[in-house]
Amino acid sequence: MRRIWHVLWREFWGHITRRSYLIFTFGFPAFIIIIPMLGGLTLALMVASAIPPTDPRPVGLVDQAGLTDGAPDAPDHTVEIRLYSSLETAEAALAEGEIQAYYHLPPDYWQTGQVKIIYRQPPTGEIDSAVGGWLGQQVRSRAPPDVLAQLNREARITHQNARGESVFDLEDLLAAALVFGLAYFVQLGGSFTANYMFDSVASESWDRTIEIVLTSISPMQFLVGKVIGLLGVGLSQLLAWLLVGGTIILWGSARLGFDLAGIIFGWDYFGLIVSVLLATYVTNQLLAAAIGLLHMNSGSGPLFFNTLNWVSGIGFLYATILVPRNPNTPLAIVASMLPVAAPIVLLVRLVVSEVPAWQLVIGQVIMWGVNIASLFWLRHLLKTNLVAYAPRFKLWPWLRRRLANR
Repeated sequence: MRRIWHVLWREFWGHITRRSYLIFTFGFPAFIIIIPMLGGLTLALMVASAIPPTDPRPVGLVDQAGLTDGAPDAPDHTVEIRLYSSLETAEAALAEGEIQAYYHLPPDYWQTGQVKIIYRQPPTGEIDSAVGGWLGQQVRSRAPPDVLAQLNREARITHQNARGESVFDLEDLLAAALVFGLAYFVQLGGSFTANYMFDSVASESWDRTIEIVLTSISPMQFLVGKVIGLLGVGLSQLLAWLLVGGTIILWGSARLGFDLAGIIFGWDYFGLIVSVLLATYVTNQLLAAAIGLLHMNSGSGPLFFNTLNWVSGIGFLYATILVPRNPNTPLAIVASMLPVAAPIVLLVRLVVSEVPAWQLVIGQVIMWGVNIASLFWLRHLLKTNLVAYAPRFKLWPWLRRRLANR
């Protein structure tokens, strides 16, 4: 155990203290945040320069529907709103330049809800919003209490199947959307952090450093220490990014009045999704280690790994387009048990249907079983790529080579 710890700590501490690791770990989220902020600021300045300034002159209102009868004075925080008794007086004020525009509520406003605006130059959207907000307040003040209570009550949509069984509601949909983003983040981040695993294993395999290390430690002890150490390196980077992104998302949701943290952590399948995402991440890292041991150099190793990630992207398309309509087909069941497709396919199935418990159990056994089997496969690759572990003598290939040389 102590030897495993030495290998683990050497890999973990040696990577997280590198300057390049620290720059990428803390620079990447800063880059992701700063670039959109600069882009948004630039766009806002461009839009502000293109939009003409707000005309300070008043606007008129001709109310032939009686909406503002007995209403308090109109607000003037944007521009003054002047009431006119007839269209003629409002038109005369517009012609004289006393007002920049006037709004007309026709007698059939209560049936059509239409408000007309007459102007020489259109007022800005800020003025339209101010007038529309004030008129909306008058409509709500005249609405019956039961109707007003229904308007203030947010609609809650619950999806049901043909048998009347609840399928999923708004909170399930929000949780699914957030975990979908988390699955994509883990898949994308896993492709980044897999480079640590590939580079470390490939470099030590090529310069024969592994053979020197294995003189004092068994292959399985070496692999367990290296894999766990490098997994810690990658997970530390992902957690740093997740902490920044999660803080921003939770802050924004709190400002908007949503309890996203409660929705996510209170979801019945949250623990299952964490297990699936972690199993998929470990599988990707073990695959990167295998590619390193297979001596795929000159860029072919990362290219091969990225190609596999592109193939897994097909699973995202399948899950988002076809699985919601047919969540219990044999293909959907099999895909929800495979490490490559399970994070998104299983998620969608959990949202749109009831997944039997036996499928969840078998899926977890398969995914984590693949990781355990991959460790033994890595040990086999490690032995076959070392000089110290020469291949077994085989008679017939030896005889063929001898006869070919004669």
